[in-house]
Amino acid sequence: MAEAFQKQARCDFEWLRKIWPDDKINQCHKAHILQMCLEKYSKFHLLSQGQTITNDHKCVAKVLPRLFQERYENNYPSQKQFRIVFGKYRDFCNKVDELTPSLSKPNPTNCEYPWETTDIHNENPRSHAPCSTTFPVVSDPSLEPIYRKILAMIDQDTRP
Repeated sequence: MAEAFQKQARCDFEWLRKIWPDDKINQCHKAHILQMCLEKYSKFHLLSQGQTITNDHKCVAKVLPRLFQERYENNYPSQKQFRIVFGKYRDFCNKVDELTPSLSKPNPTNCEYPWETTDIHNENPRSHAPCSTTFPVVSDPSLEPIYRKILAMIDQDTRP
């Protein structure tokens, strides 16, 4: 099963590389492909280490920070510098997990399905569509170095 997740992560990765630089592609689609790619990549690593996986979507934040630490911790001149970058990486992974509809509560923002919010009195419902939403995991330029490191890991680990 690990090989199947590896292949699918690679397929999602190739699609992500194609759409990422295209400003005409809506952020919700980029975020959705990113989330799916990282989830499959994470599950590939769990399975390749003999672990079992569940239908739990919150695996990006469980797996990728550990991989990042194993690969990049010694590349930084100081532990302090690494901890700063690692914290941003961990936050990024949590935000990717939160793109999944089942994990986007209490903030229901997700990249896949429309949702409704109400005011603090649980009144005045308001509908939201992912295609009209800004997703920091794909729109924040300060996350570009993290994104590049993730792509490098996926590229290296999923090559046939």
